[in-house]
Amino acid sequence: MSESKETQAGVREQGLVRFGLGLANWSERWFPDPLIFALMGIVIVFIAGLLLGESPAKLAIQGGRISGRWCRSRCRW
Repeated sequence: MSESKETQAGVREQGLVRFGLGLANWSERWFPDPLIFALMGIVIVFIAGLLLGESPAKLAIQGGRISGRWCRSRCRW
């Protein structure tokens, strides 16, 4: 009798694993990588700065600064 319970548990587990893998494959297909959104945001802000009359060099330099100072590894505001 214990064998049938273990078999049933294994079947349920296999179904759950298949469901999880299917869900992961579906989400990887339909949801883009967050890096794309970050890069799009950078480009949009850069273009907006150009349209407002800032120089490209100033925008590039100020893009790496946070709160008026450079932030390399740990930013503490």
